[in-house]
Amino acid sequence: MFFDLDIKADRLAPKTVCLTYDDGPGPHTRALGRYLFEQGIGATFFAVGRHAEGHADLLRQLRAWGHLIGNHTYSHSGLVGVATSGGDVVGEVARADAVLCAEAPHGPVFFRAPYGNWREKVAPGSPEDRLVSVVAGLLNRSGKFPHYIGPVNWDISSHDWEYWERGDPAARCAAYCLRRTEEVGRGIILMHDSSENEAVRANNRSAQATRLLVPALRAKGYRFVRLDAIPQVRSARRVAYQLTLGDVDGRLLSRPAGGKSFVLAEPSEQSREVFGVVSLTGGRVALRTADGAFLSVRGGAGGEVVAGPVRVGAREALRLEELGGDRVALRAADGRRLMCGRYGSLTAGSTRGRHACTLIRRYHPDPAAQNVRV
Repeated sequence: MFFDLDIKADRLAPKTVCLTYDDGPGPHTRALGRYLFEQGIGATFFAVGRHAEGHADLLRQLRAWGHLIGNHTYSHSGLVGVATSGGDVVGEVARADAVLCAEAPHGPVFFRAPYGNWREKVAPGSPEDRLVSVVAGLLNRSGKFPHYIGPVNWDISSHDWEYWERGDPAARCAAYCLRRTEEVGRGIILMHDSSENEAVRANNRSAQATRLLVPALRAKGYRFVRLDAIPQVRSARRVAYQLTLGDVDGRLLSRPAGGKSFVLAEPSEQSREVFGVVSLTGGRVALRTADGAFLSVRGGAGGEVVAGPVRVGAREALRLEELGGDRVALRAADGRRLMCGRYGSLTAGSTRGRHACTLIRRYHPDPAAQNVRV
């Protein structure tokens, strides 16, 4: 699932870091991957699709060494600009996926946006209190990437590309990255094993800088973890599949910009809410929104259904209940069934039958399970 907000690693234990490399593969990627493997470090290489074309053997080798291959788009374009100009955001990710994941084992694929470019900037004082990503919305609604997790950002930038632009030695970059890591104390480190700029690519010394940085960090008591061990990433991986909700009259569940309440309205590709389904114990599920909140049922008769906390509690635990035909109801932990209330709002009550929400579409890694009315 793609989220509105960045996935970072500030919940890691102190003196714990994760190495990530962008924009490759480059001329020194194989040597870098081998060195990290010999050091017992699993890194993540966020590769650009057009750079990886013709290098399937290198991708296989990196995976064999225990590294992860992430998607960094096909052409390394700023995705907000692509989206707002009517460009093909979905194609950017899909085309890279075809190159990077053609021989990948089954499992999640991590995504990082070029330049960290993911959300529109919201002016100070704006009534918009949700940081919504038009990019996340497009990718989630496409239904093509149910196995993806993103956007993976970083906590510590090495600024290595600036050193290579100036032709600085690797030692200077490694020293800066060490100082910066000591200041932050933990998190995802951003480096680059290649570049969009050919001159910078030729001067890239990130492999050398890494050989200096790793022992220096270890001497100061740091340990290295792979991306999929980070708490925020593990939380994001709990999403098993995605779905869109509607009622028997064909209306779709959506949420007005900046609001917490859900309403059932006429279908709109731009407004429908895509939920990530998280499996819970006892056959229950929780529905997670792109901004990280869980669908939550408020207490009291006719309790409103809202985008609630970012952690699952009793009010977020739901049960999917078969009603026959293509109808499936959602029932709260206290037994109330979700229904359409006044003015199309979603509430929790005891009404049965036609007002119960139906699951109208289910996205799943298995193509045969996509676009199925349950």
